[in-house]
Amino acid sequence: MVCSICKETGHTAPSCNGQYITEWTERLRSLLITGQNNTAENDAAVKLWVQTATFNGPTLRRLLNNLNGVLYDKVRFVGRKLFNPEPKTKREFEYLITNFVRPTYQEQLMNERREVARFNSMKKKGSVDIPPPALTQQQQREKDFQRQIERQRQLRQLLSRQRQIRENDFNQQVEREIEQRQQQQQRVQKLQQIILQQQDYNTTQNQLINVLKIRLDQVEAKIKFQMVDDDADFFKEKDCTCCMNPLSQNNTFAFGCDHVICAECAPKVIKMKCPNCPTCRTQISTIKFTRNIPSITYNTLYSSI
Repeated sequence: MVCSICKETGHTAPSCNGQYITEWTERLRSLLITGQNNTAENDAAVKLWVQTATFNGPTLRRLLNNLNGVLYDKVRFVGRKLFNPEPKTKREFEYLITNFVRPTYQEQLMNERREVARFNSMKKKGSVDIPPPALTQQQQREKDFQRQIERQRQLRQLLSRQRQIRENDFNQQVEREIEQRQQQQQRVQKLQQIILQQQDYNTTQNQLINVLKIRLDQVEAKIKFQMVDDDADFFKEKDCTCCMNPLSQNNTFAFGCDHVICAECAPKVIKMKCPNCPTCRTQISTIKFTRNIPSITYNTLYSSI
């Protein structure tokens, strides 16, 4: 184990009796005990030390313990009344030592002791008419110091509550902003989904249009009209291969496979999903006609493609 005061091994701070503790215990005794090597130089040195020195809580508790455990004359040792209540921090200890004024005469201490003893005696007997002795200047300073410490404590509590309120308000504002941003992100995602769906719809529609255009171009590219002479061989057939009605040069068309069909059945065959010759099932690529075909019949067939 290592002492936190003298940094030596073998003992702890509550039992430390190093040179530092011993020296300043004696100096404090000379300051506080009336008639024990009281000098102005020692008083000034102790007050300068308590203002400039840096020591921790264990050092302060060890010094106070040594002062309370010293065999002294209770009348002459003013520290009994000075350290009641006992200081808890170095700042309180510094305030008490810096503002300490030692009584000049021992008789004054004796009189204070008699007054306190008389008051305690009368209090035990039940007599409450006797007021307590007036506070000394040192006691008044201690009381003012305690009130100042209490006010500082209350002020710290107030500041702590205000800081907590500000932190809560800030956290709530941050949560609201986060929630608003999440809502905005959700709305943006929904809009993006709607845009993507619309784009998909437009893409599908464009694809269908392109497919229809391609099919139309294919149909237009595959089926061609060709004018032939009046004495073509296929016009020698007499009946339509679909309706078996009589044929003539005014109402007859022929396909690339040389199979004939009448003007009434030709548009029906062309409008089929897969226009093929009704006789041989060959895909129709050419439609033949003669100049004797009326323009109305030709236009009707052409518009059906």
